[in-house]
Amino acid sequence: AANYTGEIGHMSIDPAGEYCACGSRGCLENVASGGGMIKQAQGLLTQHPESSLHRWADRLDAGVILEQAKQGDPLASQIQESALAALGMALVNVLNLLNPEAVILGGGVLLNGSLVEELASYVTSKSLKAVSRSLTHFEVSRFDAPYAGLIGAAGLAWR
Repeated sequence: AANYTGEIGHMSIDPAGEYCACGSRGCLENVASGGGMIKQAQGLLTQHPESSLHRWADRLDAGVILEQAKQGDPLASQIQESALAALGMALVNVLNLLNPEAVILGGGVLLNGSLVEELASYVTSKSLKAVSRSLTHFEVSRFDAPYAGLIGAAGLAWR
């Protein structure tokens, strides 16, 4: 009705969590988006003086966090695991509610193929068996993340 279908980033996963820009508390976006991961890292760096993320404190991005998690940095790993767990649980709930044949994910955080595989494995193992059996596609959108909104707007204009 208001053109906000599929905004799972604003699904509350922690009612006592941080406030989101949308005004709600504990939104998935606060934990699993690139911006949310950066904000978490910045808030936790003082508690983790050993973290390699200090080297990038002024230019920290989600790619750095994910790369350092791969290299074994404990803080980066904690942030990555938190993001994947939150996103995985949100997707399980969406799948169990809607039973789609396909899940197409967008956003720069998921450009890392191994994360998508890990997430798909989690989602199919935790969702209802009939739901996971009917899921035929679980992949990242082929649209470039920064241009997805522009492509959608162009699609409306072409109508």
